[in-house]
Amino acid sequence: MRIGLGFSASRSAYLCAFMAICAANGLAGRMLQALEAEGWVVAGSRTFDISAIVWLGIVCGIALAFTDRGGSEPMRGDVVVLGIAAPFVLAPSSALAWVTLTAIALWTLATSSGRLARGAAILLVVTMPMCWTRLLFNLAAPYILSADALMVATILGTVSSGNLVASSNGQTYLQIYPACSSLGNVSLALLGWVIAINVVRPRARRNNMLWGALACCSVVAINILRLAAIGLLPEHFELLHGAVGNSVTSWLTLAAIGAVCWAGVRARPSDPVAQDLPRQTDTGAAIR
Repeated sequence: MRIGLGFSASRSAYLCAFMAICAANGLAGRMLQALEAEGWVVAGSRTFDISAIVWLGIVCGIALAFTDRGGSEPMRGDVVVLGIAAPFVLAPSSALAWVTLTAIALWTLATSSGRLARGAAILLVVTMPMCWTRLLFNLAAPYILSADALMVATILGTVSSGNLVASSNGQTYLQIYPACSSLGNVSLALLGWVIAINVVRPRARRNNMLWGALACCSVVAINILRLAAIGLLPEHFELLHGAVGNSVTSWLTLAAIGAVCWAGVRARPSDPVAQDLPRQTDTGAAIR
């Protein structure tokens, strides 16, 4: 198919371009908010309040899709999907950009193979911490926060009610807000594992879901233990819940995700949990 002034492009180029623009538009809103609140230096040092795993996922996803060797022309379905998406791609709305990216990535993943499918899989999961986790909170926040509170209370040996947890001294209560929930970290752990299996180990294995679940459980454990520490030592709330506690928790979470992904991609085929499926060509692991 030819576009513009006689310029021709492959199917992967069209799909990659649309997904890249959606991601850039989605990031722009968060970046502008961080710049307005903190300025270039502070916002840049904090990666614009966007997780480094998200940045890595966007770079890896676009790079995989862009270097796809398929080279086929766009299908009729591509024209329909991209035509419908076109008005929303540049809309001044980060949420709409992530929703549009979700739709294009799902279509690409369902109709493609190789690097294009693997890149689309990563970009699809990028939308989880950037969009869908927030929506899930809006729909089920009481249940999610209650689950966090119950786990913290179990560790402390106290009681919980909704998102409230009795501290160890029996005199104060810890209230868990959405920003302190484990769900956000779970979406980042899942993204980290999807990046790992599609960039480092692009072959389907039976243990992919097991390692992904382990990554999610590790970040939940870190968050719950931090909340339990606050409940155990309420007099040190400012230290554990402030900038120091946030930084330590963020680095531990990043380290846990990295360690599990590293161990998972290095698991030998001879290991009981790492038996390969029949060897494939570059069809990719995607999310499977």
